[in-house]
Amino acid sequence: MKKILIFILFSALAINSTKENNYADADEKFYVEGDVIVVLNPTNENATIAASDFNMGSEAFRVASVATTCGAWVKNTYPELSQAGNKTFALLHSDTASTEDLISELLQRPDVVAASPNYKATVAVLPDDPLVPGTYDGLWGINYINAPDVWDMTTGGEDIYVAVLDTGIDHTNPDLTANVDTSIGKNVLSSTSNAVDDSGHGSHVAGIIGAVGNNNLGITGINWKVKLIPVKCMDSLGQGSSATILNGVNYVIDILKKNPDMKMAAVNMSLQIYSSRAPNYSNTVSDALWRGLKVLDNLNRAVIVVAAGNRSITVGQPSANGYVYPASYPGLHNMISVSAINQSSDLISSSNKGANISAPGYQIVSTYPQNIASDYTDDGVGIKQLNGTSMAAAHVSGVAALLLAAKPNRTAYQLRQAIIPGTYTASDATSLNAFTSLEYQTQNPNLAKQASSDEYDAIFSETTTTQQNTTDQNTTDQNTTQQNTTNNTVTSSSSGGGGCNMCSCAFLIPLIFFALVKKNVSC
Repeated sequence: MKKILIFILFSALAINSTKENNYADADEKFYVEGDVIVVLNPTNENATIAASDFNMGSEAFRVASVATTCGAWVKNTYPELSQAGNKTFALLHSDTASTEDLISELLQRPDVVAASPNYKATVAVLPDDPLVPGTYDGLWGINYINAPDVWDMTTGGEDIYVAVLDTGIDHTNPDLTANVDTSIGKNVLSSTSNAVDDSGHGSHVAGIIGAVGNNNLGITGINWKVKLIPVKCMDSLGQGSSATILNGVNYVIDILKKNPDMKMAAVNMSLQIYSSRAPNYSNTVSDALWRGLKVLDNLNRAVIVVAAGNRSITVGQPSANGYVYPASYPGLHNMISVSAINQSSDLISSSNKGANISAPGYQIVSTYPQNIASDYTDDGVGIKQLNGTSMAAAHVSGVAALLLAAKPNRTAYQLRQAIIPGTYTASDATSLNAFTSLEYQTQNPNLAKQASSDEYDAIFSETTTTQQNTTDQNTTDQNTTQQNTTNNTVTSSSSGGGGCNMCSCAFLIPLIFFALVKKNVSC
């Protein structure tokens, strides 16, 4: 009986095996061979995806079925991201098929809306000699962006949060301890709460954003008081991938969903990915990482701050090094890409140009893990000097947190509008100025709360419209909508319109599921 059911399932999921070359051989160095991140539509247009569906439920079964049909297995799933975006996100891996062939086969399926490589990611920092205390002002960036002028009005807020997707944060550094919220930090690489920094990069970024101020210790961050959420998605070498970044985004969405009143100013992503794929419309909407970031973008609750990268190329333009991401992604209304400048307001030689804005990123001194720091302040705080667009991005996240502390009800888009006031030309990025941004926010209290819809929003229009209608309806209509949603929710125990649309009997799902899923399938 089991063999018959599996045969029927394979027949029902069979797809055309014709291949189409979408990725040049030169692109192979950029991604993890055999990995593909796939995004699937719900089983029917009226269904909604619940995070619980991935715990041995209908979505776990469905993803495993898709993977098996393509000769792959499930490496990871992203339940919270899938629920928020009402699309199923999963990382598949094949030990026999190439990434190119696996993508080609997946994109022929009518239920697949995106399939892309698992690109390698690195932190956007450059090495430098150890700090020699007293030889220069390593905190010049704070003065350059006029943060002290803002401190007369606000020094930050203990109820304002910034998520740092990086190598972790050393909460034992005495200049970070009070501002790091270890209760909600997470290491998404190991699925534990231990998000301690074993690289140094994340702690350096965190110190720029929010090293404790006015505590007679070490340095001061742009925010004296802020809650830093360490989300470790990069390893001790400062390396990760599209999949680990999606894990981090998935976790941030989980935090926001569980804490609807949380004031999160920014999600800082001081990292860079390179790809030969141009950021045109067709490539973008079929890119799984972009779709994940678009889900976060649509929430409009945190500015997505990304490093422009450090390969002396132009954001969004072709080069021998490929295109830099996430900085080159279009269609993300709440994203700010950041180039790095020096004390003379010039882009540093390694910084990618063409970003939305520039900020200090040269000879920046900040906090470093106590156990691996080579330099310490006189009072024993671990510090280090680093260069790069990672440091520049952190300055922008710090300013976003100051602006939200001044006006706690600002949306992410309103914060972005204040940081980049008026119009700008992407190839001539303006320099970050905290005081000017605060003035602009104060003088323009009626800034648009969200961006006008564009072609990239159209692919999410159905979900967005449904959410907006639910918000605007009265209590009676809400109850009706909730009841309909409950009836349409995809769960493993559903029958008829819900659950697996390939079987009419829910009791067959566990039988087929366990026949298909091997021990190396991880959800």
